[in-house]
Amino acid sequence: MPAYKYTTKTGRQLWYANFYYVDWKGDRLHKCKRGFSTKKEAQEWERNFLSKGSSDPTIPFSLLLENYMVDMQSRLKPTTIGNKEQIYKTKILPFFGDMRICDITPLVVRRWQNSLIEFRDDHGQPYSQTYLKSIHVQLSCLMNYAVRYYGLDKNPCHSTGGIGKSDAEEMHIWSREQFENFIQYEKKS
Repeated sequence: MPAYKYTTKTGRQLWYANFYYVDWKGDRLHKCKRGFSTKKEAQEWERNFLSKGSSDPTIPFSLLLENYMVDMQSRLKPTTIGNKEQIYKTKILPFFGDMRICDITPLVVRRWQNSLIEFRDDHGQPYSQTYLKSIHVQLSCLMNYAVRYYGLDKNPCHSTGGIGKSDAEEMHIWSREQFENFIQYEKKS
């Protein structure tokens, strides 16, 4: 991955990446990006650009997630996209972000699941069982996408099994008489 140095009109030394790649249609295209302050930055930009278009299971998890979200924009409702982004950004990406998808094994997923189960908020409350299930389902969806489009051998989430419950606990709703009994002790109107 070569990077090239050039001098601007003001005399400043900068770097650029200049390369050819094959797009998803099989066409050979040229790409040039200028303005990097170091050779390393230019090479890193080229590596990230080529990884985004790659269908190789060595792609970083963060780039897989980025490609998945772009692909799902036209297929899902905006509220669903927002919910997915929130879960990925706060619960999944911090754990898997720097890993390659081929390095995510059932054991790694199991450790991630355990960290979610053991989590407690400021008040000592764990995540609800239905929320744990939702988080696990989102990771499984992403790994299914990797199996289908990036050549991953199998979804590691299938081997570990799910966490949480799909049915929420039964809600206890007051009858009218119970509410009226309660409200008579309330001082505020």
